[in-house]
Amino acid sequence: PSFSSSGASAQEAGDFSMYLEVRGWQKQSGLLPHDEEAAPSGHEPEDAEAEEGDGAEAEHEHEDADEHEGSEQSSSQRLDLYLSWTPIDRATFTLDLPWAFNAITEEEHDGRAYSTLAGLGDVSLLASVVAWRNRDALPSTWLELRAFGKAPTGQDDAKVDGSRDPHLQPGTGSWDFGFGAAVVHRFEWGALYGSLFQRWNQLGSLDYQYGDALLANLALEVPLGHVLGRPALDVLIPGFELNFRYAGFDRQDGEN
Repeated sequence: PSFSSSGASAQEAGDFSMYLEVRGWQKQSGLLPHDEEAAPSGHEPEDAEAEEGDGAEAEHEHEDADEHEGSEQSSSQRLDLYLSWTPIDRATFTLDLPWAFNAITEEEHDGRAYSTLAGLGDVSLLASVVAWRNRDALPSTWLELRAFGKAPTGQDDAKVDGSRDPHLQPGTGSWDFGFGAAVVHRFEWGALYGSLFQRWNQLGSLDYQYGDALLANLALEVPLGHVLGRPALDVLIPGFELNFRYAGFDRQDGEN
């Protein structure tokens, strides 16, 4: 389906489609406290602060800063199989089956550690409903309303080299959801698309919660044949996209 990395773009009634998407990305952050270093489950840092007082709090903060000084470089690849079905007019449902390949390099003052983990990620379902269109047959402009849900199907607490890192797990261990809208307008020479989507992430495994995210997209597609004046090349459709993402802080053990 055009425009949507989530897979659920409007189709005609009775249509079924499937496609593969391959993505890769890298990111860098400070070191995370691993499970053998973090506070026991249910014992929040603020509880310790209330019991021990300001002097102990400052001492612990200094110790934590020294203990976790360093960086974590993550490299991830993801293969998604999207299965989209439109059982009735205006309503399209898409199942996303992901496979994740994650690698992390941790660098500290005492050396470097490299670890990898791969497996089935969290399966998600996205529903898209055409709320308005300018005509029933071959519309040139329409508005879609979307809903998203993700289940914790991926491995989320595997121990690698003696520790558990949330960023290394194929799954998050959380039930997440989101809502949004998209609008499409087709010209004779191409198509213009825009969308806005809000995603809420719940507390997952290893006391880790990814920040909620606001996603905005603007895209333009023009068939290559139109650009070059060669209609036979219209089977190739280049696209240009602007993607915006704003996310809140991740939280682990109750701290940002």
